[in-house]
Amino acid sequence: MSIGDRDDRRQSSITSRIRPVLLPQPAAGDGRVMDTTYRRPVLVRAALEGRTGVLDTLLDSEGSVDQPMQDGWTLLMIAASVGQVETIRLLLERGASVHATTANGWTALMIAAWHGQAKAVEPLLVAGADPKVQDRDGKTALMWAAQKGSIEIAQRLLAHGVDPGVANRNGMTALDYAQREGHATLVELLKTTARPSPSSPPAV
Repeated sequence: MSIGDRDDRRQSSITSRIRPVLLPQPAAGDGRVMDTTYRRPVLVRAALEGRTGVLDTLLDSEGSVDQPMQDGWTLLMIAASVGQVETIRLLLERGASVHATTANGWTALMIAAWHGQAKAVEPLLVAGADPKVQDRDGKTALMWAAQKGSIEIAQRLLAHGVDPGVANRNGMTALDYAQREGHATLVELLKTTARPSPSSPPAV
């Protein structure tokens, strides 16, 4: 199995485990609602559903906004995975880091790219997310976008100076991913934006 295939399964597996509510929400009047064990899953639900009011209130009594959840995901990553732009903005206002990574080296930007959440990409970039960062296996947000076939995300990342010729540890570039998945329009986009290698003669 290639690194790319392994990463695909890993992202999908982690997301499927995070999206459900991790614990049942306590009934009204249940004292356990104030316990951290219960409060964190409610934060996850609020981030997924875009309930910014609930999230804002709960964060007042929480520790770090970047405290990792399951598999190292932060609330910002969770919100990015489902394109909850207002939640992303709230979390950024409260100091959430766009540079936080999971154990696999994934950033919120990479996660947004993999899930095709174009509207989540811009606020992350504006907040300083580095689109050139590579995860543990050398994969970039552009590679995730190319694999997903998201032209809009790819365009935004390229506009921020991402080099489409960068390869991961398996030797695959964003163009390779787009070609492998059959995203013809994206393939053409990446070909036209590819930077000439230093050894290439200048165009006449």
